[in-house]
Amino acid sequence: MFKNKLSGNLTTVSQYHNYHVRNRDDVPPAYQRLGQAQRSISFAGPTVWNAIPLHIRNSDSLPIFKTRFKHYLLNDYLR
Repeated sequence: MFKNKLSGNLTTVSQYHNYHVRNRDDVPPAYQRLGQAQRSISFAGPTVWNAIPLHIRNSDSLPIFKTRFKHYLLNDYLR
């Protein structure tokens, strides 16, 4: 997901319309009707990506993103 963000392949909510909404930086998942299909990467990828805090998603490079995300996961696990 991060590599797609850097290459400009992610479509965020704010690219659909011109007004500000609460979750304008989120990536909408592809619609999946069945539960089994909701476990696919096209649905689960954006869902997990949107759960990551914005300051981590907006990292400048992949190594910085990885470090921040690991710290986030460890801190969440240790609580």
